[in-house]
Amino acid sequence: MKRQIIALLMILIMVLALVACAEEGTTTTDLPAPPHPPIENVSGSGSGPETGSGEVSGQGAGIAQFPALVTSGGQSADYQMIGTVMGKLGMDFTLNNLATSADLGDVKSLIVVVGGSSKGLGAAGIDADGELKRVAELIDGAKSKGLPVIVMHTGGAARRGDLSDKFITPIFEKADYAIVVSSGDGDGLMSGICKSKNIPIDTIGSISDVATVLPALFSSGSSSTATQSSSVQGEGIAQFPALVTSGGQSADYQMIGTVMKKLGMDFTLNNLATSSDLGDAKSLIVVVGGSSKGLGAAGIDADGELKRVAELIDGAKSKGLPIIVMHTGGAARRGDLSDKFITPIFEKADYAIVVSSGDGDGLMSGICSSKGITMKSINSISDVATVLPAVFSSGSGSSDAPSSEAPDQEAQSSSPAGEGFAQFPVLVTSGGQSADYQMIGTVMKKLGMDFTLNNLATSADLGNAKTLIVVVGGSSKGLGAAGIDADGELKRVAELIDGAKSKGLPVIVMHTGGAARRGDLSDKFIKPIFEKADYAIVVSSGDTDGLMSGICSSKGITMKSINSISDVTTVLPAVFK
Repeated sequence: MKRQIIALLMILIMVLALVACAEEGTTTTDLPAPPHPPIENVSGSGSGPETGSGEVSGQGAGIAQFPALVTSGGQSADYQMIGTVMGKLGMDFTLNNLATSADLGDVKSLIVVVGGSSKGLGAAGIDADGELKRVAELIDGAKSKGLPVIVMHTGGAARRGDLSDKFITPIFEKADYAIVVSSGDGDGLMSGICKSKNIPIDTIGSISDVATVLPALFSSGSSSTATQSSSVQGEGIAQFPALVTSGGQSADYQMIGTVMKKLGMDFTLNNLATSSDLGDAKSLIVVVGGSSKGLGAAGIDADGELKRVAELIDGAKSKGLPIIVMHTGGAARRGDLSDKFITPIFEKADYAIVVSSGDGDGLMSGICSSKGITMKSINSISDVATVLPAVFSSGSGSSDAPSSEAPDQEAQSSSPAGEGFAQFPVLVTSGGQSADYQMIGTVMKKLGMDFTLNNLATSADLGNAKTLIVVVGGSSKGLGAAGIDADGELKRVAELIDGAKSKGLPVIVMHTGGAARRGDLSDKFIKPIFEKADYAIVVSSGDTDGLMSGICSSKGITMKSINSISDVTTVLPAVFK
């Protein structure tokens, strides 16, 4: 008791001393940062900043100063890419992948870029355990000097796995602020750590977005940062009619055509267009994505396709037409074939739209950054509907052309509006017998919601339920444990949904397992269940091929795309009255 009283007196004396300093106008910039404020807005919530806004969430503005020391946490090359971004911003920093506390010198901020690479570890002559010890010693040294520690994970889904994951928890737990590319946090590991430790986190679409959030972390006047420029600002640069073509002969250009048709845009699709097909077109859209099957069907090889697109773009530029380049196939549309088209086509763009999961290595954002091309990073192909209209000048379309102001994704027509249409109590079930429905139950319990979990529910179990939630995700192990096969599960869910609809209950369908919850088994459940939804919530890394967003768009179902399962807490409450 005596020791507690002494401790309280010491705290009181320190508080009074700080107040006195503040009253005398003494600055405290050299003091250690205060404890982290509670996270109220992890990016992805309705009130959080949009990706690329140039603002930071979690009260991180001005916490850091220059010069900064940038190191790796795992010896991947990602720290070098961050160095490239910081160099373009004119920031004062040093790169050192093997830094220890002895290298801190006059450093005023530490940045650790997490990502494991066996090749990088080998080249550095260090193993994973040794790397963990090095980074721990460096961070401890920085904290002993009162330096803020900024931790990043910018490699996306490609920088996850046993090796990279070994570094994430021990390093993120010591962060003062975190920046994470959303496609790498589909399971909510990093956002979960930050939430549990009250660490502010900014979730971004791709590594290029670091340029929009990092400057705000540094106090004004601590370094002059270069302002990024772009060839065009992206707003109102294009006019109708548009010619839409492929760059690689994948079917992605047809999906863009579907989106544009729903928006009432004036355009022509031509996968083999040349400059002679430009006619009265006033804008050119090239959708990049390689497909050996598509090339074969078109009777052209990859080199011939590159020549065709180059000639078409040169013809468009000679007529002064804006070139909009898209890559909307996500990670599934990367690889040797697709990558062959990316650099030569993106380098000629005036504006680019990229699904973030396809840019985990920063290839496209890097090209756009180096060439001064404005790039918009989105979560899934359905988000094209929210960004493309703003690229076209108002009044340039046909009579039913869209407004130049991009509509909100949730403003699309749907059976319910998406806000306040559901009521408690809720019945939550699985659609495929994965454990994902239990995770949603955990989230709802933390939110204090009134619900029942029943993985084998039928219409007889609806009772007094006023809303049905079906969490889609196939698990052979789960099906076996439930004593049901995939066809039986589909019949059970169909009967349950039909029963709910016969009672007028809203049906909310979720897919929250990300890319890990895709494949033949899970995909068997997606279409038949999503088609019956009134509202959908989808973790974006699981929809890189646009399957779920495509179903929702075609059926007029409102769909909310989120970064990770933890973001359910930010969108689900608004669905209920």
